[in-house]
Amino acid sequence: MRSIEAPIGRTTYLENGARVLTNVVDIRGSISPPGKVADHEARHSFVGLSKLKRATIKPGPGYLGLTELSEFDATAAAASHANEGNADDIRKIKAAGHDVGSATSAAKDRMSGNEDIIYEIASRLEEKKELSGDKIRSIAKQVERRRKFDVVEVSVISPDGSKNEFQTEIEKKGTVVLVNFGNSDLSRDKSKQESQSGTEDDGVVVQVDFTNKKLVDAEDSQLAA
Repeated sequence: MRSIEAPIGRTTYLENGARVLTNVVDIRGSISPPGKVADHEARHSFVGLSKLKRATIKPGPGYLGLTELSEFDATAAAASHANEGNADDIRKIKAAGHDVGSATSAAKDRMSGNEDIIYEIASRLEEKKELSGDKIRSIAKQVERRRKFDVVEVSVISPDGSKNEFQTEIEKKGTVVLVNFGNSDLSRDKSKQESQSGTEDDGVVVQVDFTNKKLVDAEDSQLAA
């Protein structure tokens, strides 16, 4: 099997005139900046994640947004109060017989170090206006995964200019994607490396099989020499 190492953030030139481009994708830059209501409900949602049924920023009778849990949770109710304060949330906590100070402290502890998850939930909520509990839990898991992995966009440009693209994941410390091209003769031309990111080091090698991704067919690919 023929393969080439494609450093992330650089253009790799192949002897037949093809190019492989790899860049880390800024996922956060592609989502909508959240408003105050979305941020408010995202905090309730995150702290009450295990009990969450849905969250919405569609206004209703007496509210601008709503977070629905399977049962009342004082810590989740205190989440927005821990951030900027909310009289209605405080009233609900007291009415349920809980201590506001203790609930607020627990909410702060839960949110500490998780602003990236809260921001993403809020952004998606701003975009979609309403999300199910399952969808929000999925968003939280995706963000936790991105703490360990970068999303890398790989583009293969053939000699005639046609392009194949897809995204894959690589560990944060990785700097190289190993691209497999089946039996194609695609040796890298080391004399034509263009640096876009500056320094180059070894790093982690990730297997990316284009044939399995249906991006390059070794038998009829235009990339084959």
